[in-house]
Amino acid sequence: MTSPAALRRRMENSPELSWMANGGVLRRRCLSYRPRRRCTLAVSSSSDSAERFVVAKVLRSGNLERALTAHRRLEPQLRRRRDLRITTPAVVAIWPDAHTVVFEGLLQRPAPSSRSDTTAQAAGRILAAIHASEGSGLPAFTSEDELYATWRWVELARQLDRLPPAAMKLWIWLQTARARMAPRRACVIHRDYYDEQIVQTSNGWAVVDLDTLAVGDPEQDIGNYIGHTIWTATLAGKGAGSAQLWCECFTEGYADARRGADAVPDARRVRFYLVSSLLRLGIIHGLRTGAEDSAARLHERALSMLDAAPRSGGGRARGADDTIVLRRKP
Repeated sequence: MTSPAALRRRMENSPELSWMANGGVLRRRCLSYRPRRRCTLAVSSSSDSAERFVVAKVLRSGNLERALTAHRRLEPQLRRRRDLRITTPAVVAIWPDAHTVVFEGLLQRPAPSSRSDTTAQAAGRILAAIHASEGSGLPAFTSEDELYATWRWVELARQLDRLPPAAMKLWIWLQTARARMAPRRACVIHRDYYDEQIVQTSNGWAVVDLDTLAVGDPEQDIGNYIGHTIWTATLAGKGAGSAQLWCECFTEGYADARRGADAVPDARRVRFYLVSSLLRLGIIHGLRTGAEDSAARLHERALSMLDAAPRSGGGRARGADDTIVLRRKP
């Protein structure tokens, strides 16, 4: 991957970013880093007074073209959904030799404080639009791939002798649940969908990180979003009720925007992906951020869901925390 020094020189000399090279100092902030996969940086200039910034995404060799293809494929489809006012970040520069794509930074416009459910409902509607998109040529992401992604963290924690007993119980359950899952019609999925992947701007809602697009189970996105919501509440020391309201708004927004028999999420699949997400999030944050107490509570919450028996094909799926809400619209 490109070194930070080389990336800085490229930005300083790029004609697309001439407003940065105006005697100021480049300010960089790491938004995310995945070893040997990608690094995402927010970059601004101390000489610019307009609060402008760009987001530079440095990808592993071979992933740049796939990321651009995914972005070009989905962007016009989302823009056609004028009822939802969905946008995507504009591409400012592409540097193939540096495996880097630079996007225009999005200035967030806070939602009205009186409507705390706005973001969750919008997240559901945006996800429904993604799932309804055409995705020929996108890579496949199966439940087996999901299992492998979680296994990598389980195995790392095991090797470090930091795998809690609850995590191993969840891992055993996931393998059994995966073996019982029948094939289902796939659709376009984001694959890393949670609240920070959408931004409210003056032009509506924008969805970011489209480089992870694939074709797979829609329940993967739903379970991942709910898992992140539960983790946020758990980290803040809040009870299940806090996440419940948010999840209800999210799933209602999804149901409002996506209709038809094939659009109804399968509750058992949601639970599989949700438990996988909770297991993975607990391990990641237990190892990376030291939030081991919160991670343990998250795993215990996931364990309480294993005894649930959600109904397939819609209805209300209840776990011990009652966090999965799936309603079939009339």
